[in-house]
Amino acid sequence: MNDDQRRIDRYADAFERRLACSAAERARRRAELVEHLTDAAEAGDLDDALARLGDPEHAAEAFTRGRPAAEASFGRRIGAALVDNLPLVAVAAGLLVQSASRGGTIGGAFPPFVYVRGRDFCVSLLPTACSQDDGGLLHAIGLPLALAWSIVGLALLESRSGATPGKRLAGLRVVTEAGLLLRPGQSLVRRVSFLLGPAAWLDWLPFLFGERRRLLDHVAHARVVTAAPPSRDSRTP
Repeated sequence: MNDDQRRIDRYADAFERRLACSAAERARRRAELVEHLTDAAEAGDLDDALARLGDPEHAAEAFTRGRPAAEASFGRRIGAALVDNLPLVAVAAGLLVQSASRGGTIGGAFPPFVYVRGRDFCVSLLPTACSQDDGGLLHAIGLPLALAWSIVGLALLESRSGATPGKRLAGLRVVTEAGLLLRPGQSLVRRVSFLLGPAAWLDWLPFLFGERRRLLDHVAHARVVTAAPPSRDSRTP
């Protein structure tokens, strides 16, 4: 492999990692780019070709431009969110059942409250949580694990493929405003509202006014869109 081919491969790899589409579509677009750059290299024009394209992220934006996707509806987003956050739903239901069996005051809040209770203290993001009974191991272990999945686990999936299990089932994808894959930090920002317990629903207020983006979608410069169907070229005959 000569130096030009190594440069092309490195550029194409970085370009492909930023694309928010199916694996088959990413491979197709990468092949188009490699073919273009290989032709330029054979003509002795590789440096100029790379300069015209800019860095791999700008090149990915250029390939994505002109392929706008519709923003997802509230119903599809909620359905996908319920599937994605099944562990958190299960913990919330478990706390409710536990509360009922004990006659305590842990209510059916979703997402559940986050608090740390000691013998003589209680620390919470929301003051009302400290009036609740001890949630036991389900709260001390189950809730942190469920939150780790809902915040960190799903964020990493989104930043790698643009989709989570629920969004894949609903035919949705998370992208930047330019249509590229989110970076891990952006994906995490979209999900920190889970730490606010039931107050996390305030993040969805824009939907009451006809918008299709949550407050933290705006902060993270993200959009949830309908996934494009496979192109004709990428379908098997």
